[in-house]
Formats: sequence, structure tokens, C-alpha cells
Amino acid sequence: MSNGASLIFYISSFLTILILTFFFDHIYIKNKRISFLVLFIGIVILTFISGFRYNVGTDYNSYIQMYSGYGYLEPVSRLIFYISNMISTNAQTVIFMYSLLTNVFLFLLLLELRKKMRVTKILALYLFIFFPISLNAIRQGLAMIICLY
Repeated sequence: MSNGASLIFYISSFLTILILTFFFDHIYIKNKRISFLVLFIGIVILTFISGFRYNVGTDYNSYIQMYSGYGYLEPVSRLIFYISNMISTNAQTVIFMYSLLTNVFLFLLLLELRKKMRVTKILALYLFIFFPISLNAIRQGLAMIICLY
């Protein structure tokens, strides 16, 4: 995909997710089940975008090499790589696992913070500031969202 097409894809995806969270903010008081479903759909979209990316981020190729057995891994990373390998022998699985874990903690964080401020504002900050960082520093992005949670 060209740079322009990538930019359009990411911005339109972010806007779709923000529209969904806007509905979450306004439906929450009336119907909690539907509002959770709307927020969950937004997080699933985000997980697929970051989990199924190909050759995006400065350390993407490092993870592919680590999956092949090259490089040092911390104990938690070793566990994530082990679980990913049990699911599939495709190296893309580890990228998806990190994305899934990051977005699960993001979902939990959003549910916790909804009492203090609008989820749309929090997610907008995440999407435009922290999400691009998490594409370039996968483990650091997961650590950051766990610390925020």
C-alpha cells in the first residue's frame, strides 16, 4: 500500500473507532450492554489493524527474526512467543498476540476511566499519540498500557 493510501486507511479507521466510542459515551447511561458491545467492536477493529499489519514499524522485522529463534527475549516475551507458537507457526501470530494483549488492557483501562472522563477523548489521545508508538515499539507499547491500567 502506498503512503497516501496507508494514511487514508489509518485515519478513516481511527475516525470509525472514534465514532463508535462517541456512541459508547452517549449510549452508556441508557443501555450498558449495547454500549459495551459498541466499545468492544471498536477495540476489535483496532486489534485487527495492529495485529495483521505487515512490515509496519521499526522493530517488525526484529520480531520475525526473534520468532525464528534469533535474539534475546525477556521471560514474559518468551511466554508470549511460546503461546504464539502453540497457536500457529506463522511469525505474524506473535505480532497479533502483542496487539491483542495491548488492546485488552486498553479496553479495561477505558472501562475504568469512563467514570472520570469521556472515552472518546481518552481513545483519541491514544490513537493519535500512543498507538503509532506501539506500532514501532511493540513490547514497550504493551508495557505502557499495562502501567496505565
